Amino acid sequence: MIKRLLQTARLSLTAKGILGTVLHGSCHRGIAATLAVLLWAAGGMNVRADETVNINTVTEGESGPGWDFNSSTLNITANGDYTITGAGAEVDRPVKVSSGLTNVNITLHGVNIKRSSGDGHAFDMSGATVKLILEETNLLTASSRGAGIHVPSGGATLTITAESESAGSLTATGSDAAGIGGGFSDNGSGGASNAGCITITGGTVTATVTGQGAGIGGGRSDDNNSNAGTVAITGGTVTATGGGGGGAGIGGGYSERSTNNGGTVTITGGTVTATGGGGGAGIGGGWSYEESSNGGTVAISGGTVTATVIGGGHSESWFNSDGAVTITGGSIKAGIQPQPKDGAGDNVYLNTLTVGSTPAIHTAITAGSINGIACDATNTPPLSGYGIKDVTTDAGGKVYFYLTPTAIDETVELTTSEDKTYAYTYTRSGDHTGSETLSFSYGISIIPTGTYVFPSLGSSYAAPAPLTATVTNDGIDATGLTVALSGANPGAFALSASSLPNITTTGGSEDFTVAPVTGLSAGTYTATVTVAGDHGIRASFDVEFTVTAVVIKPTPTDSDLDYALPAGLVYTGRQQGMARPTPKSSVTGLGAVTVKYRGTGGTAYSLSTTPPVNAGTYEVTVDIAEGATYAAATGLVLGRFTIAQAAPTVGDFAFDLPEEYVFYDGLPKDAAVTPKDTTNMGHIAVKYNGSTEIPTEPGIYVVTVEVAGNANYAATIFELGRLVILDLADPTIRRAVTIEPSPYFTVDPAPGIHHVESHRDLVLTLTPTALLPEGYLPVVTTSRRTLPDDEDDGLQVTASADGSYAVRIRYITENLVVSITASADLSTASATLAGPSVWSRAGRLYIAAATSGSARIYEISGRLLKTFLYAAGETIVQSLPAGIYIVTLNGRTSYKVIIRKN
Repeated sequence: MIKRLLQTARLSLTAKGILGTVLHGSCHRGIAATLAVLLWAAGGMNVRADETVNINTVTEGESGPGWDFNSSTLNITANGDYTITGAGAEVDRPVKVSSGLTNVNITLHGVNIKRSSGDGHAFDMSGATVKLILEETNLLTASSRGAGIHVPSGGATLTITAESESAGSLTATGSDAAGIGGGFSDNGSGGASNAGCITITGGTVTATVTGQGAGIGGGRSDDNNSNAGTVAITGGTVTATGGGGGGAGIGGGYSERSTNNGGTVTITGGTVTATGGGGGAGIGGGWSYEESSNGGTVAISGGTVTATVIGGGHSESWFNSDGAVTITGGSIKAGIQPQPKDGAGDNVYLNTLTVGSTPAIHTAITAGSINGIACDATNTPPLSGYGIKDVTTDAGGKVYFYLTPTAIDETVELTTSEDKTYAYTYTRSGDHTGSETLSFSYGISIIPTGTYVFPSLGSSYAAPAPLTATVTNDGIDATGLTVALSGANPGAFALSASSLPNITTTGGSEDFTVAPVTGLSAGTYTATVTVAGDHGIRASFDVEFTVTAVVIKPTPTDSDLDYALPAGLVYTGRQQGMARPTPKSSVTGLGAVTVKYRGTGGTAYSLSTTPPVNAGTYEVTVDIAEGATYAAATGLVLGRFTIAQAAPTVGDFAFDLPEEYVFYDGLPKDAAVTPKDTTNMGHIAVKYNGSTEIPTEPGIYVVTVEVAGNANYAATIFELGRLVILDLADPTIRRAVTIEPSPYFTVDPAPGIHHVESHRDLVLTLTPTALLPEGYLPVVTTSRRTLPDDEDDGLQVTASADGSYAVRIRYITENLVVSITASADLSTASATLAGPSVWSRAGRLYIAAATSGSARIYEISGRLLKTFLYAAGETIVQSLPAGIYIVTLNGRTSYKVIIRKN
């Protein structure tokens, strides 16, 4: 999906920026040409806010300002700023920047592009100028004869950077082409393997190859040159490995029949590891089969460089040209085939220097001097001395400097990032290849270390007690010692001295004090105390002091809280309380809130944080701890709530009532009623037809429970059911039919429980009351589960001429509940009018009438299904599908009939 970020465009064409591009970013143009292009970009480009594209989710045919996605390729078609994301998921979706674009800034954020088949670059920028900003981990992997990032000659210019050394990484893998650089060149394809201009200023960059291209530089060439173009490394961590078939780590790729050229490689900073493959140099030329392998031009003025070989690669049938290597700085651990020279053209030779008798391993060199000339730690042209930007000792504590020979003793002095200085004086000969150890010469330590925090004081404080600091000479001499304050608040502290006497004795020390000044307003103050001296020695620690203001905090009230008292609570046997109150949205700095409960109004419950269980009335209070803004409060009353008594129901009891009946055997028939809740409900009386005596004799007994109630349960009387005891001498089984009262009809027999001999019918007479609306017919339903054969729900409801209705409940074999309502909807009504009879049996419709007439049959939906004449007597209608029908006789009388399957 596409997200336009409404932010300022990243392109900034200030005069300084233009000049910087001219001086450091131009590869194929002169200064005037480059300046003209940049000025055109500043005045004519449509500079936009950043365009963000997710390479994993963008869909075919989708597009946005300056880009489109077609043929599974993300095409950048206009100058501007872009972010390509991918969350690390692998896709075969290459990126292509249109040729001729001069200012394209692309942030790669978690992109993983891997070409899966065919010839293909993962990222192609032929003829374009591109800056890649690395965020997260990014992988660009080519398929056969493709480059990870294709930067061919003919105008392609690439800069790779990151916000910090650890901010982002890139691994670019080529196949016969370069990891970063030229492509594959076969017969007739011209200089396709030649690289353009590549600059790396930051980030972690790894360039590898499967096949015969260079890690960074030229690709494989079968009949043309493989030229590395121009490679500049000013920072970052760069690892370049050439293909095993003869590619250089940084430089030319394998060349079959033409010259292999290492191009121009400049290293001014960073950490660089370059490994050639199969006869290719670490930095320089690749393997050439029939022509020369030219090491090109290599200039190193800073950084930490490790390479297999610097110079020309292996040449099978022709000659090897080692090129030119200029070294004016850096630590270079490599075999160098040409004689390296310095900026003045003088020969320089390897000096392997171990920093310290106990080596300082993997330690940055921050300052130093050679023969009294200070080293250049910034690599700002022109160099004032030997360049040490980004120089770091290796696992043996060694650095590898290339220096001019001397006939007399000269001193090399180096200071590490630990502020310790090491030096050694020796004579450098023209063929010097030995190793020297720089002894620890100058250094100081200071106590305290880290950050010393003075005790905090309130406003109008007296002078705080000073801190005594001790400086110790750890080396030969500690001279020129000064003491200074820096950092955020240097004026908030005072020193007892701005300089210290020389400490010429190893292990000797001097003291000074530092203390906060008086009169500071409320706040926290920090500073750095630094002791520095000759030979770059220095040591420091931080100080911190807090002045606290006397603040009167307001006491919180219930209006500062959002809360809701419980309502509608009924005893459940479980704890019931309220949700913890929270500060209102406008209230900040309130301490922790604790809710407490206390019985009130006669309810016994001591103050507790545990919510109550029993029925009663409770008062809710809160304790609020002191917070950043508010004071503490105790016993703040929020209000009261009540837990009401529970009303016992049938579900609160376990009992044993037979579903239909038990036989008389002379023994009592107990319903075995017990409460499920183990807590006391008060006195419980189980009665049978109003008596507590457990019945023995045959009869029908209504079983009721009378609960006296207590604090948690209300007094209640309810019916559990009926107990039927049958006499074996009269084995007739009777069913209990419960007739519910109806507001629309009087019922004969009256509503209540009636006992009917099993398998018999029960006939009811319904007489409408004044509440029955005009046009409404009775609707009679039963709770029966088993229907008699060939009957309509086991019911026959017939209207009589006097306005009453006869209800016959057929073939009763179970206890029933009968409900009587009314409806104007004929499809739900149960009754037919007096006169002809209409019924169904065995899948057929029957009409019985004294005289002939006409009939219509409707589906329940209202659709007319059949019209016919019926004769006097009985008429049978067959072949009706199962369903519900409305039958109208003579256009006046309607009947509802259910046809069941045979």
